[in-house]
Amino acid sequence: MTLFKSAIPCLQKAAQRAFKDIFKNQCIFCLDHSNNIVCQLCTEALPKLSTQCPRCAEPNHHGEVCGHCIKQPPAFDKVICPFVYSGPVQSLVANFKNAARSKGSDLLTDTLNTTITEYDFDLVIPIPYHWKRLLQRGHNPVRELAITISREQGTPMKDALVRTQHSSNQKQLNRQQRLSNLHGAFTLHSKKAKALVANKNILLIDDVLTTGATCNSAALTLKQAGAKSITVACLARTPART
Repeated sequence: MTLFKSAIPCLQKAAQRAFKDIFKNQCIFCLDHSNNIVCQLCTEALPKLSTQCPRCAEPNHHGEVCGHCIKQPPAFDKVICPFVYSGPVQSLVANFKNAARSKGSDLLTDTLNTTITEYDFDLVIPIPYHWKRLLQRGHNPVRELAITISREQGTPMKDALVRTQHSSNQKQLNRQQRLSNLHGAFTLHSKKAKALVANKNILLIDDVLTTGATCNSAALTLKQAGAKSITVACLARTPART
């Protein structure tokens, strides 16, 4: 029995290697042969963000500023986002949140990096987690995304923000409730951070933009500290809820 127990870890590793060998040349969605994690056909089928509000990137059919931004303009100036948060993109983002280097996450980050290339920024700043949430999750995928973008774009990254409120789960909240829930949720990391962000064109990183309440609160803090402009970059945009 002892010998059998000692052999279990070896058997598990062998099974994992065999599984990887079987599926290493297959698309994770259609399972067809592919040298990439997501094949070309499935990549082309991912929901791309095309016609949108030029301010908050809410998907629409006219490409004009949406009603929300007309009524209550956000503190950020623009959103850069390659995908709509629906279908297979949802599963890719979920995998990314669980492990930033999960299968398929490179497709999301590479596409975002390519989209950002045509712009110039002075500083990359990630949306921070509250320390309680960081303990629960064990890692911060948004910060890891910011590090990747900083490296690829050759732009310095700074942890200039601190999340001061451990907000309740926002999934069931509407737009106005989210805005109220996140009022004053961020502060600058230190007194030096104010001088760091002053007169800077900042790229603010998050994973998914839903109503924009989180990024709005963070951008407002940075604008009050003297930031020149705030552009949000995220992997996917959820159509705004009422």
